[in-house]
Amino acid sequence: MNVFHLLHHLNHHSPGMRFLWAVTVATLYVKLSKAGPPPASWNLSGSSRETGQSPDRGEVEGMIADWSPELWPLGSAVLRHILQLRCNAQAILMLQDTGAAHSPVQSSQEIRIATAIFPTLSLLNHSCCPNTSMVFSTGASGDLPGSDLSADFSENVVEHSGTACGVTVTVRAAKAITPGQEILHCYGPHSSRMVTQQRKRLLQEQYYFLCQCEACTLPEQEEDGPEDRQQGSGLLCVKCKASLKKCSKDRGTGFICLQSSCGHRMSSSEVSQRLQEIRVDLVKAVDLMERERPDEALTLLKRTRHQSGLVLAETHPLHGELADALARAYATMGDWNNAAAHLKHSNVAIASQYGGDSIEMGRQLFKLAQLHFNGGARGPALSVFPEVRRLLCLHCGPQCHELQELQVMEDCLGR
Repeated sequence: MNVFHLLHHLNHHSPGMRFLWAVTVATLYVKLSKAGPPPASWNLSGSSRETGQSPDRGEVEGMIADWSPELWPLGSAVLRHILQLRCNAQAILMLQDTGAAHSPVQSSQEIRIATAIFPTLSLLNHSCCPNTSMVFSTGASGDLPGSDLSADFSENVVEHSGTACGVTVTVRAAKAITPGQEILHCYGPHSSRMVTQQRKRLLQEQYYFLCQCEACTLPEQEEDGPEDRQQGSGLLCVKCKASLKKCSKDRGTGFICLQSSCGHRMSSSEVSQRLQEIRVDLVKAVDLMERERPDEALTLLKRTRHQSGLVLAETHPLHGELADALARAYATMGDWNNAAAHLKHSNVAIASQYGGDSIEMGRQLFKLAQLHFNGGARGPALSVFPEVRRLLCLHCGPQCHELQELQVMEDCLGR
């Protein structure tokens, strides 16, 4: 499949953007024309100037004139590729360690290291709940696909060869795909991270189609978050601790307790304010840990957890983030067993938001295995290893870096 034949959606781009890109290509034409003659390999007429002598002024002027016929197809191709970028470019992300280098606990975040076009992958259709996972390889010798690179939108299907062959990506089946079933990947907006209307709007703006995937055709709960996909709102009634439900008929009433004998209501603004207070405390705690003050972070997180317990169910993502931050604080202080205990509490929220078979759950369980290993808890560590191996192998492949580390831990505990 050639990049040239990918859809450019010329009629969907605004006149202003089309004009800007045309001017950009014209500017490149002028710059290249003044830079000197085109490479001999671009000579469409088949003639060449391989005399080995420096051209005089007249010859140079002739060479510059030669750019005109050579650049007509080149300029057209460049403009076409610029138009194709919006709907076909893929973000290549890398997991990068953050925080103090000498800290016993390293946090990580995904950063974009490049943008690329993989023509074969562009043929796959989008789903907000895809049945595939994407794994990048840098192509460097010895680089194993799996943990360092991931796909924001997606990429091309290739067999990893272990040689320097450029950046490639493996498309792995993340779910059982029956014969004849369509292979789908996510262009970015995912049902576990965005509500339906937001996903549809982003896809319409960038890719010019109205998404009708399975996740987008389910009954909508637009004012709830992605965390509500499986376990209700993830919020608790402050009076009776029963679950709260979003009032879909009258948006102004906010949330109502599911316990008929209670019926307590909370306004959307009140819920938003409580959640925002928790988020602010989380940001402060993470900042304290980044500045190597885990004891202060732990004090703040304990207070926030106590307050959040009045309104957050264990399935709510913020509950999971709090538990994860507590685990990090304990681990930074070398209390591995307490760290593992708190990290377990975040697994419920991870499973609720992303699913029990997700890569997010796999990485969470891998962290749990590391904590058990560091704490010398042989039994708990070995009990987690099989599920970690299954999930990471499913999404990242059997040669990923995490599985190599897992094998080292297992060998060490088996001695």
